[in-house]
Amino acid sequence: MQIQNIGRPAKLYDVQYISGIPVAAGEHIFENSGVDIRGGYAYAATGNPTGLQWSGLVADAEVDNTGGANGAATITLKAFGIFLWTNSTANPLVAANLGQKVRFEDNDTMTLAGNGGVAGIFVGFGGPANTLVWVKMTSEPIIARGQIAADVFGAGLALDANARITTSALATPATRFADPQTVGAGAIALAAGCDFFPLQAAAPANLADANVPAVVPGREITLFGTDNVNTITIPATLAAVKLAGGASATLGEGSNLTLVGINAGGSTWWQEKGRAL
Repeated sequence: MQIQNIGRPAKLYDVQYISGIPVAAGEHIFENSGVDIRGGYAYAATGNPTGLQWSGLVADAEVDNTGGANGAATITLKAFGIFLWTNSTANPLVAANLGQKVRFEDNDTMTLAGNGGVAGIFVGFGGPANTLVWVKMTSEPIIARGQIAADVFGAGLALDANARITTSALATPATRFADPQTVGAGAIALAAGCDFFPLQAAAPANLADANVPAVVPGREITLFGTDNVNTITIPATLAAVKLAGGASATLGEGSNLTLVGINAGGSTWWQEKGRAL
């Protein structure tokens, strides 16, 4: 239940004070209550914030901006320290949760559930029948949308309203791994946008010319083995693959071979990367 001024004790070691934080329009924030930063403004903490940037903060004093615009009032916030909060009745913290991360359910209540950012670490009970809980506030900023470059993870990266990466947000695979392919079932398919090609076989097998994909000059591909028993050998006799020293190569679980497409003198072939022929 959202509460007004909270007159409970706090263990104020290592507390830091952050002043001059603008308060959102229409917000009334109470002393010692939980505070979220959203869109650059302070709000009373809630369990399902949109656009959350910073959680785990505590109001140093009451600020009433009920009739004011964004930033018409400012507030000083406390970060870190250990504070006493109401234990959730819907999703209460129990002894087994000691040491786990907790979130604001509202501006006075802590829970494990909810979509809010992590407010702190549950460190103990402080009231009768475990109705109050001590929380060591982490007060860490949350990664906001746009702070992660898409080119780090792959094209199409997007974050949801609470700055969480979701699988559905990726328009293309970030790992750039193709699906495993079985040797002997035709040429290796060079899937668009992929650089890494896991290979598998039902029994130890040799890569044949028929399995070698068409050479793409300048393209770099890496073949991966997936099984230490059913290994895959790339023979030295393949017409379109040139390995270092004219030797063969065997791919087992975790081993790999990187090839580069070459076009020279009217001929094309895959050449082992980084090694002289």
